[in-house]
Amino acid sequence: MTTITSEKRIIDREPEIIRDFLTDLSNFESLMPEQVINWKSDRNTCSFTIQGMGNIGFEIAEPPDQDTVKYISGPSSPFPFSLFIAVMPYGINSTEAQLRLEAQMNPLMQMMASKPLKNFLDLLLERLNGLMAG
Repeated sequence: MTTITSEKRIIDREPEIIRDFLTDLSNFESLMPEQVINWKSDRNTCSFTIQGMGNIGFEIAEPPDQDTVKYISGPSSPFPFSLFIAVMPYGINSTEAQLRLEAQMNPLMQMMASKPLKNFLDLLLERLNGLMAG
């Protein structure tokens, strides 16, 4: 199992607002980089293509708990994975957020994909921060 973790970020919004945003996968399109094309989503599922990497899809795995939203890979993904987004209260009206990807990849794929996936997770978190602050 490969685990890739984003940096932690403090977001100036309440955890409930961030959790509500993250539990509607239609909102994820606004977090995606320019390399993402063929976006399709509804509230509970999404699928897209990352140019040069292939198709990916995921869905909400279970109702979010107080501190974490969990997603699981969809049938179009090249490998099975779970994505966790921790949204922990941080002071008054702020949230500490962090993404963690747990994936089943062969060693070659792990070596090739770990750094781009880490950058992708950090970018998602940066964009989430920008949307929530804006």
